[in-house]
Amino acid sequence: LAAAKTWFLESIGYFTKCHDIRNIALVRCNLAQGCKLSSSLPHILDVESCLQEAASNLNLAHEALGQRDEHPISWDNVSSELAATLLVIGVRRRQRILGGKAGPISAQKLSPGEEASVCKPIEQSLDIYKSLNNHRQAAAAHYQLALYFSKVWTFQRDESKTREKLANTFRHYIAAHSYFRSSPGDEPTFVVLCIDMSNFYTTLPGRDGFIKALSCVMDVVDSFSESRVLAARERMLQGVGDKEWLVKMIELSQAVEQKITSILLELVKIEKGDKYKDMYRVALSHQMGTANQNYNEINDTIPVHTLLVRLRDIF
Repeated sequence: LAAAKTWFLESIGYFTKCHDIRNIALVRCNLAQGCKLSSSLPHILDVESCLQEAASNLNLAHEALGQRDEHPISWDNVSSELAATLLVIGVRRRQRILGGKAGPISAQKLSPGEEASVCKPIEQSLDIYKSLNNHRQAAAAHYQLALYFSKVWTFQRDESKTREKLANTFRHYIAAHSYFRSSPGDEPTFVVLCIDMSNFYTTLPGRDGFIKALSCVMDVVDSFSESRVLAARERMLQGVGDKEWLVKMIELSQAVEQKITSILLELVKIEKGDKYKDMYRVALSHQMGTANQNYNEINDTIPVHTLLVRLRDIF
């Protein structure tokens, strides 16, 4: 990689002399790719520096191209690589500063510099994906911003900042939710998103938070339906889509069952009436009746779908 970098940098000098703009941009993209490869090497300790160098090379590629109208295809290719790199940088910083656990954290409030170091690259990535009409990756950027704000809203310096961070959490979660719920093949992402949203709502005070948390988990009912399973199987037969789709959904079905049961137990404790007690009984009965049964190959069903349908009828 070091030798490749040396030759790439030397080639830029020659391409600059002959004003070959597109090849300069191409070499910068290759340099960025080399930085990304370096960041994955086991002996590399400062991964973020490698990723930041990759982003710098991609910005220089944009600078060489000047503006999109002159080289639209090359510009968009560089933009796509830059957006992906910025998203990874922001996510890594969020994980480093806040950790990877779900829900808000108990810690000192972040400095403005720390917050900007996380949010700015992800927001830049979001803006680029929007300009490219890459709705899927824009939704992914919204999701990552939602995860960030859902962790920091509890330790703001005043009420106005708390409301601001909560509003940002809602806004980004809703944007991600609206895309992934209707995106074929992205059902695993949508299920994880709904579980994360549910975790967020359980941190809100009062019964309404748990009710909204339950509603979030219930949203995944169609993701486990027979039609979605058949569509996934068809994609796999055609050699497209995620080959691990069914495995992921079976694993996630267990997480959905656990999440529903835990939320219903809390609602039984704090809510009067029989509705949530009835739902809790249904959930427990389902768990006992489907123990060690994750998928029925005869009718292409994942058992959690039956549970969600029954609960939806009561809910």
